[in-house]
Amino acid sequence: MVISCKKESIVEFYTSSEDITTNQSFELIMEDEADESLVFFTSEGLIEERGCGTKSYQNAKGTFPNVITIDFGAGCTDLNGREKKGKIIINISDDLKNQGAVRTITTDNFYIDGVKIEGTRTLTNIGIDKNGYRCFTRIVTNQKLTFPDGRTATWSSNTNVCQTAGIATKERLDDEFLITGTSSGTNRNGKSFSAETVEPLVKKAICPWFVDGVNKITDSVNTVSVDYGDGTCDKKAVVTLPNGNKKEILIRRWW
Repeated sequence: MVISCKKESIVEFYTSSEDITTNQSFELIMEDEADESLVFFTSEGLIEERGCGTKSYQNAKGTFPNVITIDFGAGCTDLNGREKKGKIIINISDDLKNQGAVRTITTDNFYIDGVKIEGTRTLTNIGIDKNGYRCFTRIVTNQKLTFPDGRTATWSSNTNVCQTAGIATKERLDDEFLITGTSSGTNRNGKSFSAETVEPLVKKAICPWFVDGVNKITDSVNTVSVDYGDGTCDKKAVVTLPNGNKKEILIRRWW
């Protein structure tokens, strides 16, 4: 019985680790969509539009406040091979370069690779820090993933996001960010977890995944860590269990 319980606990940790990285990955995809839309939104036609969704604006393009809707229709495949359908809705109060600007992302029957994504993501510019980085708070509430097999995972988070590179340019591909904070939710098996950043997560605009940093994940009894690597752009992460055993997992696509 003890062995059985330990095996079950290990499986739950792997499931929670996979679901956390999936939630984070989808969160990053939606943030990237919003960032790309805002670059085109303010470009005055100087930057070529990318992506497979159709954009519409509540007010004149390039003006604030505004609401941008990205409609992927019944489904289309983006430049990274991800299939998207439904809508992403972006409410933006001001240019995100300005302190106090707020961007809120919601969805309408939106799917990535067959997984339905719900919830609200609010990004607020809190100004320039002592290192000269432009920083934001990002709060995710009531995020819910519904997988093709009908199982669900939930996620809420409160993080600080600081832009460490690309601040002076309009091009997105040179942007880099450091992310710290906490999160909590339930995995696909209904088990609760919480997580916190113990080494800042590094996100580069040129890579769809985190390239560095460590998360600590805790359930009611034990703690594991998820290490995103050494700067290499790949979809791999390493989970370390309380007993020291390690397992490499792939970010997304366990369903």
